[in-house]
Amino acid sequence: MFTDKGPSSRRQQPPLKPDEKQVLRKKVKKFLERRYVAPYQGRISSLIKYFAVPKGIIDGEVQDWRTVFHAGANKLNDVVWAPSFGLPTVNSLLRITDLLSLMGDRDVEEMFLNFQLHSDAMKYTGIDVGPLEFTPEECASRWVCWNRNLMGFRPSPYNSIRMFLIAEEVIRGDRHDPSNPLQWNCVLLNLPGTRKYNPSIAWISKRRTDGSLASDFVTFVDDLRLAAQGPERVKELGHTVSTKQAYLGIQDALRKLRAAGGTKRPGAWAGSSVCVEDDKGLVVLTSQEKWDRLKTICRHWLECITRGENMLDFKRLRSDRGFLVYVTPVSYTHLTLPTILL
Repeated sequence: MFTDKGPSSRRQQPPLKPDEKQVLRKKVKKFLERRYVAPYQGRISSLIKYFAVPKGIIDGEVQDWRTVFHAGANKLNDVVWAPSFGLPTVNSLLRITDLLSLMGDRDVEEMFLNFQLHSDAMKYTGIDVGPLEFTPEECASRWVCWNRNLMGFRPSPYNSIRMFLIAEEVIRGDRHDPSNPLQWNCVLLNLPGTRKYNPSIAWISKRRTDGSLASDFVTFVDDLRLAAQGPERVKELGHTVSTKQAYLGIQDALRKLRAAGGTKRPGAWAGSSVCVEDDKGLVVLTSQEKWDRLKTICRHWLECITRGENMLDFKRLRSDRGFLVYVTPVSYTHLTLPTILL
């Protein structure tokens, strides 16, 4: 949705440093080969700037580079609107796991670039590839346009995640089909205060016809966490997710696959780590770094309140609130502020 007229800035790409140019040439060439960017059939109204940012510096040596296409530089982000939206939390994962669960991971390759950019926005996303010095065979035009949801464009997260939620419905298939690994028959309510309440079971869970917990998965942007009872069910679930993603044209980064049959300790997901401990049950953990930052934030605002400050830094307050929502797993929800500071 456009809130105003689209931008009209068509300034050429500034000169690039030799090492930056080498990285960008390789990256943009891949986008050209995969048709993520292509010559535009019409008049390009605006150009966006792009640059490379070092990522993963070890001993002063750059391990990798991140390519940034800055849709804010040409004011495109200022004239488009995208709604806010929620993301799954660790609570979403806890609803599909129990003491018998094994978990596995799947990653969506190039999450944003799997989904088409709206045609009304394409003419404002031109990039000047002249400084990259492509041959006519590599790129026949100096100016090309994006046709996929590019990183740095404000609506890209919302549009891509919305489309993947539609894909999830296709992946899940018919819940009544007994051959479907994601089959489930009923919803079990295990609510606090009821006579049969069991604290080791999720409050709400989907159950198979045999009464066992249904196999399921949750997605945090491009990270899928699979959960099922037994290695065979995990493999069947992973196969279904991968093949249906491929059918829909969504890339599955199988090179990142670990423990195809599932594991009790799959690692971090959505800022927390859920694991199954034989002697403790389901355990939710966070990293020491995040825990230390959490205490620092709580200590700062407690000091502000103690001093009786009336004017609070809204920008920092909003940033800290976002971090607290992201990092605080379900196991800390009953803790008070002084307890966290210990």
